[in-house]
Amino acid sequence: KKHSLEKQRVLFQENDLQYKKGDNEYIKLIEELNKIDIATLTPLEALLKLNELKGKAKNLLKGIH
Repeated sequence: KKHSLEKQRVLFQENDLQYKKGDNEYIKLIEELNKIDIATLTPLEALLKLNELKGKAKNLLKGIH
């Protein structure tokens, strides 16, 4: 019983680290999004940038689950 409890604790810590890492990546993503000056981009540039960030966000979600 004790052994399985220890295993759960380790799993929990690993998940916690994954989420913290995810949080940091998420914050970076939001900062990057906020830095984009929409007014200076052409519609195509804006679309490309958005797709790039969307890809990063998808990878981020994959990493957490």
